[in-house]
Amino acid sequence: MPKLGALFLVQAHNVLAVHGFHFLPMGTSGGEKGLGKLIRGGQMEKFAQPGDFCPNEACPDHGKLQTAQPQNLEKFGKTRTGVQRYRCQACRKTLTATFGTIFYGKPTPEHELLETLALLAQGHRISALSRVKGPKEDTIWQWLRQAARQAEQLEGVLMPKFKVKRAQLEALWDYVRNKGEKSYPETDESGQFWRSPPLDSDSRLRVARGMGQDETQASNVANCF
Repeated sequence: MPKLGALFLVQAHNVLAVHGFHFLPMGTSGGEKGLGKLIRGGQMEKFAQPGDFCPNEACPDHGKLQTAQPQNLEKFGKTRTGVQRYRCQACRKTLTATFGTIFYGKPTPEHELLETLALLAQGHRISALSRVKGPKEDTIWQWLRQAARQAEQLEGVLMPKFKVKRAQLEALWDYVRNKGEKSYPETDESGQFWRSPPLDSDSRLRVARGMGQDETQASNVANCF
């Protein structure tokens, strides 16, 4: 039975599946359906494999599964970043192998985007990652919102490849969803911070207040007073 539905692609980590396609991961079983086994007679296969279909809803072949012959999804060069491009012979529309994923249309390398998500799940701040890696804070927030909508597929990559714990990812997705689409991103001056109010041992009155990006930093600031 053809594998249809919400599919996902992470080329950089050997997980291959595209919205509208059902390529198997490299090295898996499945005959010549695996993208890593498309070499026939020393040449890379020209077309997508049987069972794939054009995702363009206006296409007369939309949802029509390919058989061995005829085939309508042909390889059509690559993007500047090296991502495979396809063209439907029926509607002449083109799409890339990242269509339907969070990588689609983004110049950022897939590994770097995934690494950023992993670091966020492990507690690094958006503002810090923006300074170190370069993308604007609003851009990283866009990645997060898109990632939260594909949480299940991303977890299958982030957990084994970046050693991220499921609890960390669940906390990250909850944080993004609770934040909402219209919330402002965190910066060094605004957002959520830890607060540490030390008390005087005799009077039990608060004698200072420390704020920081984590509990340790907040406590250290408070102890300086």
